[in-house]
Amino acid sequence: MTHTLAIELENEKKEVANTLTRRASKASKAKKSPYEKVGTKEAMKVYWLQAKDSFTQRGAKQKFIDDMHEKALTNILPMPKDANLTDKTIRNWIKDFEQEIGKSSS
Repeated sequence: MTHTLAIELENEKKEVANTLTRRASKASKAKKSPYEKVGTKEAMKVYWLQAKDSFTQRGAKQKFIDDMHEKALTNILPMPKDANLTDKTIRNWIKDFEQEIGKSSS
């Protein structure tokens, strides 16, 4: 009898652990924006890495933003359904990219 109870208890512990793992996984995905879930931000980072050196030229950053809008409209950038990619969002991502590069180079 005790052996059976021990096995049941062990199985229940495993089930609880699996449930907690599933919940944690869902929670981490829930924290991501729709753009991060489909890979828009990472794809844009690749284009930013190619264009960032030209940002010292007048109007280069706005040209980049316009290019990203064009890529979003023509489905070159992966986009979530019914997404509205704004200039503000792109500018915030550029700041994020610049901070990441700043941290990694120091």
